[in-house]
Formats: sequence, structure tokens, C-alpha cells
Amino acid sequence: MCKTNLLREYRGARTMQEMAEKYGVSQQSWMRWEYGDAFPRVTKMARLAEDMKVTFNDLYESIANTRKAITLEGRNPSRGRGSHKREEGQTCLTLVNLKN
Repeated sequence: MCKTNLLREYRGARTMQEMAEKYGVSQQSWMRWEYGDAFPRVTKMARLAEDMKVTFNDLYESIANTRKAITLEGRNPSRGRGSHKREEGQTCLTLVNLKN
């Protein structure tokens, strides 16, 4: 299982805006992918995996694991539609089952 954030490693010193422009998405979309809040569409993920020279599955796991790590730290990774604010001290726990 992949433990590193492959999108963050791939971005390197480039800004999220530069990466977003390269892949034809908004800076917010890139940020959501990098933080594990959302997944790229299949065609974008396939292009990313090819450009990064990793498998599609490794990229998918990296994004999913980023979401798990943020969630287990007690931070709410959801920032977009349908998100909700947590009360002080409340922990949000969302796990992604990669086996199904």
C-alpha cells in the first residue's frame, strides 16, 4: 500500500496553480486532489499516473490514504458542498475501504 502523497511529491516546487493549469482544472480542484478531498476524473487520473510514471492504482491509493491520514488526525477533509462544521473536540472519522 502506498503511504506517500504522490501528487505532492510530483508537484515539487511548482505551485498548485501551475499544476492546475497544466491539467486544465481549477487551483481548487488540484488542492482537493492533493488533500484527498476529491479524486480526479478517470481520464485526468490516467494522464497524471502516466506523467508521474506510477500505476493508476498507486495514485488512487495515495489520494485515498491522504484523506485517511487527514481524517485520523481529527481534521475534517471536506471543505466543499455538503460539508459541515465540527464542534470543538469532535472528531470526524471517515475511512475509505479500498478492497471493495
